Amino acid sequence: MESEEGKTRSILLIQITWDPTCPQCYEGKHELDKAMKAFSGDVTFEIMWKPKFLNPDLPEGDLTTQDYLAKKIGAEKAKSALEKLPKYMADLGIEFNTPSYQVPSVKALCLTDYAQSVGKQNETVDQILKAFYVDDQRIDFVDVLQKVALQSGLDQDQATRHISDPAVVARIKEEDLSERAAGHNFVPHFDICLKGNTSNVLSFVGPQPSDTFKSAFQQLLGKPGN
Repeated sequence: MESEEGKTRSILLIQITWDPTCPQCYEGKHELDKAMKAFSGDVTFEIMWKPKFLNPDLPEGDLTTQDYLAKKIGAEKAKSALEKLPKYMADLGIEFNTPSYQVPSVKALCLTDYAQSVGKQNETVDQILKAFYVDDQRIDFVDVLQKVALQSGLDQDQATRHISDPAVVARIKEEDLSERAAGHNFVPHFDICLKGNTSNVLSFVGPQPSDTFKSAFQQLLGKPGN
């Protein structure tokens, strides 16, 4: 690919296995965005978001985040974690409000799947994360996802049909199982490679500082570090 100046632009492929209800995925995208911005002058990034359920057995309902964490780590640890998380995110420069409810992510992942088919996946991920972590919206509700679709530039009717299609839901669940079979048991998971050289993949598990992503880009592009 060539830039406007006629110079050849390198293309980096980034595959991210994620669940929108995982705050570490929100953090990881923020840091990745910072790193990509630093390379935007001479690198094109092609990003694909792959589904992975943080809580595959989470039922529909009104499970508060406080109750969800209390069941996992105990009431006192949950209280402490919920007090510390907003400050931790703020220190990273991330706008964050703790979601009131822990919700199933399958509908949001189906919307991301539709967005991929029309080339608007990254924009849709941004809007889903904003709805959940900034606006405290229920991203398991169809009407919320319809607004996300509209804000992402998607066809609202087609998006609604997609997230309500049982065949799509079944396929997303199969993709989740495939990710688990591939050893992607934690989110976020990042696989980064240079387009045309997919035999050399750099993988990261968990949110990484932007400098880590920058170093990975430099390594794949054959450029010396700073």
